[in-house]
Amino acid sequence: MVITARGYANHVGEIDLIGVDRTTRPRTVVFVEVKTRTDDRHGLPVEAVDRNKQRQITETALVYLKQYDLLESRARFDVIGVLWPTAERHPEITWYRNAFEPTGKYQLFS
Repeated sequence: MVITARGYANHVGEIDLIGVDRTTRPRTVVFVEVKTRTDDRHGLPVEAVDRNKQRQITETALVYLKQYDLLESRARFDVIGVLWPTAERHPEITWYRNAFEPTGKYQLFS
């Protein structure tokens, strides 16, 4: 995947990473939410991407796709969960591809 934007924000919300997956045909625009936690006492990082957050990401992605004339492109929503205890030198990173389907008032087709 080639990263095309970091910390993209518009009037709807913010998306941590946006990239293009060149391994898919046709190419797919990938919207990535990154969640970091120091422990899993309150659930895994991926669980923080609830239905409301998914809706906000979907609507923010739609604005991005319109802005860059990419409405005909395939889209995918990934979540990267980072579990990094304060005493550890290295985090545990889990990448959830296709973590959720577009949701909300203005759904996309992925």
